[in-house]
Amino acid sequence: MGTTFCLAAVLMMGQTSSGGSLTEKTSLLSDDLRQTMTLFDISKAKVKTEAEGKTLITQFNQKLNQVAQNAVKYLVQAKTDEARIPLAMIRFEALGSCIQKDSPTEANAAEIATKYRESSALCPYIEKLVFLQYLAREKYMPFDAELKKSKNPEVVASANLAMYFAQTIEDTIDINRFKQLAEIYPNTKAGKRSARVYDFRTKMSLGAPMPDLEVELLNGYKLQVNSLKGRVVVLDFYGFWSSPSVAEMPEIKDYVAKNPTKLAWIGVNTDTYTKAYITQRLKEGQANWQNSLAGSTGGQLPMDLGVIAYPSKIIIDSFGIVKYVPSIRDWRAVLEEALGRA
Repeated sequence: MGTTFCLAAVLMMGQTSSGGSLTEKTSLLSDDLRQTMTLFDISKAKVKTEAEGKTLITQFNQKLNQVAQNAVKYLVQAKTDEARIPLAMIRFEALGSCIQKDSPTEANAAEIATKYRESSALCPYIEKLVFLQYLAREKYMPFDAELKKSKNPEVVASANLAMYFAQTIEDTIDINRFKQLAEIYPNTKAGKRSARVYDFRTKMSLGAPMPDLEVELLNGYKLQVNSLKGRVVVLDFYGFWSSPSVAEMPEIKDYVAKNPTKLAWIGVNTDTYTKAYITQRLKEGQANWQNSLAGSTGGQLPMDLGVIAYPSKIIIDSFGIVKYVPSIRDWRAVLEEALGRA
């Protein structure tokens, strides 16, 4: 019964109003997409039978197709790339999230790259690796090559930055490439961001003291991370939109409960929802550790630190030394060792 109730909420919520400006419609449709995906994860955890699972998937796909169709409907009204691209991305993400074998994700990405590769409005989506989230690496490479044909330096710089971010996740990147990108494209937004990533990631190197970093908590208090020296600090970049992030929460709760004086866990939330909604979700999950809002995965803190995989962590030992940066390596062994020495 609980699963059915949640699904009903998914299907009834977010019916985008036919009134209002195109910007308002786009914003509502984007919220509809995010909330649908969040509620799917909530409902998925309550599935008890195979039949319920099949019903969930069917209704989820129906909802996402509805979102995609609305995006196409509103695209007809859009007059500029700044208006078209957000709608094209909503359609792309909705179709890419469908749980079905025939989802046209690859063709949809190719269409976006061909139509909008000269538009700077596409850059934020490139840098946040939205496309890499939905395309397998071998499918992403032709898309990347198409973007790099652009005559717009902003787009080319963003495409390079996205690839460097991806290589950082896989521990295959030479950090100096961020510096080189900044030097080649100094006047682009991606070039300037690349310079900030290089600056922080070179300072925040393994075995080095953690550089100064200020985090504003949900209660408005501005916390200097270095003021926590004496305790092991974990900066945890997560989102309720991310299933792996949600799945880790019971484990985090256990770490915090077992190490009340040794461990300072600071969550950096990347959802686009309101502070009230995030606070309520944390309360419901009994997440009794400190939290900050980045506002989105494109927020200044995660992007300047080069964080684009979720969840991602930075671990600082009790002496203020960086022991772990966002990586594919398992963080648990590093944390256990740091707690053992605290």
